[in-house]
Amino acid sequence: MMTRELAPKTEADHESAFFRAMDWLRASADQIEAAVERRRAEVAARTGLADRELADALANELILLAAEKSALIAAGVAMPLSLPLLGPILTTLLVVPAGAFWVTINETELCYALACAYRVRMPEEKLRLASFWLVRLSNYDDLRAKALRMGVTLTVRKLVEKLIAAGLARAIATGGARMMMRMMGSAATPWYVKATAFLGVPVLTVLAWRDTLSVGQRALEYFADRHVELPPSDAGASHFG
Repeated sequence: MMTRELAPKTEADHESAFFRAMDWLRASADQIEAAVERRRAEVAARTGLADRELADALANELILLAAEKSALIAAGVAMPLSLPLLGPILTTLLVVPAGAFWVTINETELCYALACAYRVRMPEEKLRLASFWLVRLSNYDDLRAKALRMGVTLTVRKLVEKLIAAGLARAIATGGARMMMRMMGSAATPWYVKATAFLGVPVLTVLAWRDTLSVGQRALEYFADRHVELPPSDAGASHFG
């Protein structure tokens, strides 16, 4: 297995410690790809599916597994909400955002996994940026509805490609998180920001579950029509470079 390496530093990386930390802590593209190919073999043996039908079944399974993982992370984070030791304010400020960080890593890994499920050939840096935006665009449905009212058909592919073209460094440099929130609307507020002393384990678990399912559906729309069936000689080759 290849040694884990960070992506080369970019202007955006210097502006965003959060982005670099996620690169450091998430699984590498090679690790994710190897895990997806193992599960592809399992799904094929279990269902007898092949080609695009196999990729669709694999992708749906990956989304459900990622949603379950997010729910478990959120449940573990929410436990202190029921303990008087930390209190609701300290829990919201420290514990819950930490859980959201790991949920975000899980959702980013899901985007990579779905690209592998459809055997998408894409430079890793572009996949890195696409995954960032697929996770961040939590109010995509609202944006699409507004675009339709203006007579414009908006797709996940079209929107993410435009955001990638604009560049993450430019986005962060021109206003950072505040600019993104204005651009995407208040609905883009992460689920953990809305946590209060009244949100217990079940509520946070459901929020994380639904958020990851939404990310999975956006990633499906972005990657599915890029599906490629590799010839046997290329089956073991990395899709990212």
